[in-house]
Amino acid sequence: MNEKNIQILKEYKEYLRGEYPRTGTKVGHTQKNYHRFTKNFLEWIEENKNKTYKELTADDVQKYRVYCMEKYMQNGNVGRLSAVNNFTIKFLKKGKKFRISVPLSVFVKKNVLSKEELNTYLKSAEKTPLDNLIAIYQIDGHLRPEDFYRLLITGHDCKNQTLYVTEAKSGDDSVTLSPRMEKAFKEYLQYRVKPKRK
Repeated sequence: MNEKNIQILKEYKEYLRGEYPRTGTKVGHTQKNYHRFTKNFLEWIEENKNKTYKELTADDVQKYRVYCMEKYMQNGNVGRLSAVNNFTIKFLKKGKKFRISVPLSVFVKKNVLSKEELNTYLKSAEKTPLDNLIAIYQIDGHLRPEDFYRLLITGHDCKNQTLYVTEAKSGDDSVTLSPRMEKAFKEYLQYRVKPKRK
């Protein structure tokens, strides 16, 4: 990423810390998501328009909206496009002409497990470190079954509490590693079967 975009992203992160402070020991979801979505936006602008944040136009922002609406699910775009509005209008103070419309969330009826069912599921997964890891990643990281085969050992950044997910269905490229996820990952590494050398 261009140095100017890297620098403004750092400044925006500081701004978000003031606007959306930490809650207890957890970083606020809004702070984390707005930073990640803005990083994606700046990368797209750089790759597709060969521009830095200083050269942004209202048309660039509208084209990014079209790109998101074509590529990602509607509910994911609520946060994604709200982050762009926050960055361009509130942080950069670009003005109302940069505002992009944000889609309404679509209600999706999901069968959610009760607390007792989740505990039963976790208990049944304690048999092996791999089963335990999968169950905890599903519950804490909200990972879908199709996300698991894309996970890499090197995609785990325990220092920054981040798990990078390649081509996630949700469009998100990372999730926050909860303490429970990190513990399960480290336990899994101790028991992981190493491939035999030929």
